[in-house]
Amino acid sequence: MAYQPPSRTRFYRDKRNGKIMGICAGLADYTGFDVTLVRITMIAAVFLSSGSILPVYFIAGWVAPDRPRELEGTDTETREFWQSVRRSPTRTARDIRLRLKDIDRRLGTQRTRIGALVAQSYQQGGDLSAMHAMLGGQGPWADLLKTRFEIAVKKYGLRQAKFPLRRDLFEPPQGDQLRLL
Repeated sequence: MAYQPPSRTRFYRDKRNGKIMGICAGLADYTGFDVTLVRITMIAAVFLSSGSILPVYFIAGWVAPDRPRELEGTDTETREFWQSVRRSPTRTARDIRLRLKDIDRRLGTQRTRIGALVAQSYQQGGDLSAMHAMLGGQGPWADLLKTRFEIAVKKYGLRQAKFPLRRDLFEPPQGDQLRLL
């Protein structure tokens, strides 16, 4: 039988964070509720049912598998995402679809702006300084990327010219081709 990775949408006992059998901690992880609230609810259910819920607890502890180690150490954002998938898969799929549409819309806007800047630079004689100013990047993340890029260039020897480039062989397109941008 082929290995199947653990399912993030399945209920598991969480013995590492549990007190007795890990059922309450597993329920808390599965539903996204605070584990203390689940434990208080369980204690209240035991008293209100005169203990008749205890066999259900022990059967769940006997039947439910332990939480696999592969699911340990997930960050809060990942855990909340999978809890939302378990609560409402269709809503989560819709949210992801809307986020991807928003990203696509923003990329389209950037594509249009960059195309306009390239067309404008060719009309001004090939000066790309306006586009470079917009795409240059500022701030700590841009500095970090620049530093890492410089380290990679030095490490792999990309500063060495392999052959001279002849710019006289290239010219801006003639005619209506600039309208495509």
